[in-house]
Amino acid sequence: MDNMIKKINSFKNGEKLIVIWGDDNNRITIEGTIDTIYESDNCLDEDDPNYKEFYACAFKVDKVLDAIGNSNMEVGKLIEISVDNQPVQIFDINRNLIWDINIDGL
Repeated sequence: MDNMIKKINSFKNGEKLIVIWGDDNNRITIEGTIDTIYESDNCLDEDDPNYKEFYACAFKVDKVLDAIGNSNMEVGKLIEISVDNQPVQIFDINRNLIWDINIDGL
């Protein structure tokens, strides 16, 4: 389990987080709810040298707090937080930083 998922896993299913993806030109900030953490892979054959397994978090979008550029996120939908869809920052609901790609990134 990577560091980002470990930090998310320290919260219970059903708890809310604030998650930011993107950069200055294309950024989205959402408030959502942790649904579950599960094992996943990158959909390649297991004998492919680029095959990888990882943990991911299913995360329900409750609110779009801010969107700059072409960011698109549907309220009520589940999205995946993982090394393949890595945000730049994650905060608890009180806006305490719990993970930052520049500090904690892989």
